[in-house]
Amino acid sequence: MTESRACGAEKADFKWCAKAEGFLGRMLGKCDELQRRYEACLDHEFQIRRKKNLENGRERAAKWKDANRELGL
Repeated sequence: MTESRACGAEKADFKWCAKAEGFLGRMLGKCDELQRRYEACLDHEFQIRRKKNLENGRERAAKWKDANRELGL
């Protein structure tokens, strides 16, 4: 998945926690809530991008069908 600019604050908070708590803190779940918020933000951004790509794909398919119809294919 690509980086999301909209989730920059969540990413920074999670990375700070991971660095501050270290490996043992992460394994004990001290950063779990921040990780969940970061992942939820990424999922939300993914769903938005997915919907936009679907709409663009439908528009391109319609243009392609119209162009082929004009050519008699």
